[in-house]
Amino acid sequence: TSIMSINKRIASLFHCCHVYLPIRFVIAMLCFLNLFNNYMLRVNLSVAIVAMVNHSAIPHLTEDNVTAECPEEVDLGGTEGERNVTHGQDGPFVWDESVQGLTLSSYYWGYLLTNLIGGRMAEITGAKRLMGITLLMQSVCSICIPLAGFLDWRAMLVFRGLQGAFSGVTFPALQSMMSLWVPPHERSFFSGFIYSGSVFGIVCVMPLTGIICVHWGWEASFYVTGAIGIFSYLLWWVLVHDTPESHPLITIDEKTLIIESIGSSRSIKKITNVPWKKIFTSKHVWAMILAQTGADWSFYTLLSSFPTYIKYILKFDLESNGALSAMSYMISIPTSYLGTYIADKLIKRNFGVVRTRKIFAGLAFLPSAMSLVAVSYSGCHKVAVIVFYYVAVSFQSLILASVIPNSLELAPNYAGTLFGITNTFCTLAGLVAPVFAGLITKGQQTMPQWRKIFLTSAAINSTSFLIFALFASGDEQPWNKQEEDGGGSQPKGDVKLETIPVQKQ
Repeated sequence: TSIMSINKRIASLFHCCHVYLPIRFVIAMLCFLNLFNNYMLRVNLSVAIVAMVNHSAIPHLTEDNVTAECPEEVDLGGTEGERNVTHGQDGPFVWDESVQGLTLSSYYWGYLLTNLIGGRMAEITGAKRLMGITLLMQSVCSICIPLAGFLDWRAMLVFRGLQGAFSGVTFPALQSMMSLWVPPHERSFFSGFIYSGSVFGIVCVMPLTGIICVHWGWEASFYVTGAIGIFSYLLWWVLVHDTPESHPLITIDEKTLIIESIGSSRSIKKITNVPWKKIFTSKHVWAMILAQTGADWSFYTLLSSFPTYIKYILKFDLESNGALSAMSYMISIPTSYLGTYIADKLIKRNFGVVRTRKIFAGLAFLPSAMSLVAVSYSGCHKVAVIVFYYVAVSFQSLILASVIPNSLELAPNYAGTLFGITNTFCTLAGLVAPVFAGLITKGQQTMPQWRKIFLTSAAINSTSFLIFALFASGDEQPWNKQEEDGGGSQPKGDVKLETIPVQKQ
């Protein structure tokens, strides 16, 4: 095939360096790039929408209830086009806050529908095909969004919803791919590296979108991110393969290492009777679900709505808006790496799993909640607002050391199922939070209204920690056990094991 011929042509390029760059590292970098693109395509609208809306055509945005909040800095520099974007006058769409909230949340409508089926689809079609095609379709949707917006805002909702639906399968499919490519002793490193692609996507797309909107127009921001996604898809399709056995560029030594580390055969669990009742009646599972959902409410509130807040209330220009928003997520990267490192060290030194998780949950939720309260009462003190915002986002990242690993501890045999359930509830938070912010500020772009949004997030954060602190567990649950029959070889009831040989070549 043409793909195989391309692989043969580039094989010589890898031949001189594959000793130093094993193929599993290439796979990890492309998975990183896939998540990077997923989040670029997800987040670009949060900044672009500031340039898309015709603020002067919305009556209540020109009244004193906006301009009286914080003085607008006079900027005599820049071109006329740049000043127009800064003051929000060049957008073509007359969308009030409720329509903007619906537009920002529409991505999660589609995302909600495909979370639970992504893992199973990857098992049937292969993670390479599923993650590649869905990345391509997200990119095509991004290129179509400007035209859809000019047709009707409802058409734009459809394309954003489709983007979310295509993206929803990514994380479950990624788990399936990593189970075939990453040896157990390397999974912590690979997981940390790959999942940081989502944060880097946010960090890059926010300032990039602001710059593009100022200099080339908001439409170009969707074209550029879509084009990057298509290019990444081409790399993915050529260089990624579902298994080490099928990759033409892998060395025999590396293939042997992966196969022997994972096992000479792979046991695939086909869950026939998932203990749904036991899962949904477990207080420990609900503690994990509610805590993660609460964390995501604050995450999505800040991700989707904070650019609008610093535009309307603090009067930041578009380029500064994107850069300031991105910097907070850059700061969160070392915080999350340090937190997960310390948490692992504490657990290895027998400090206790559940104690460690609850301590880091407190560090993730409480400083974030207090910072959101501080933001809401900082008024027009721009430096204070930005500092407290950075603190909130930075401490939120410690969720990686507390709630997120909990499903593996409660039920490793059903960790994928728990991931799908939890992520479904978290997606609801991503869907509702922007709509809630839009309804609260509709016709009232004022500090008191935004204070309600931030205080609500702070209250949800605090409540989430309280629930997790009271009811979380770090112990494997009894329903995770696979009861053995008389012969002791075949699990009974919940799981059937099918052994599929993995042949060495």
